[in-house]
Amino acid sequence: MDIATEITALDAKIAEAKTYLKKLRQYKRTLTTIQATEAEITALEAEPATIKKSLIVQPAPPEAPKSPETAPTIQTPIAAPEPTENRQETAAILPFPANDLSNLSIRQLKALAKSHKLPRYGSLTKAELITALSGFPAAA
Repeated sequence: MDIATEITALDAKIAEAKTYLKKLRQYKRTLTTIQATEAEITALEAEPATIKKSLIVQPAPPEAPKSPETAPTIQTPIAAPEPTENRQETAAILPFPANDLSNLSIRQLKALAKSHKLPRYGSLTKAELITALSGFPAAA
């Protein structure tokens, strides 16, 4: 055999060895993944009581009564803003009757307050919203 033929044969064997090595590395990664999964399963099977305890929701402890210093302050109702020129335009776009504000839900009152650009309307109660909105004209 001449040298060129031997080199070609050796190159073929090297390529075949590289292919086997590549497959061997894939098998090793798969085996490592399987072993890790088996270890997790074994750990989970060995400690079912721990898992059950972690799934139980513990009730929250009762809150301590608030001291007068930390108690929330009550906001005083704000006065209705002064009438503006675009009030007629705003009143015309309302989707609900504004002549009887007490029949409206708090959501509708807040929408009405937003359309009238009432400041801090989101933090007002229903009674405060009715008081603040009572100065605006009813929708036509």
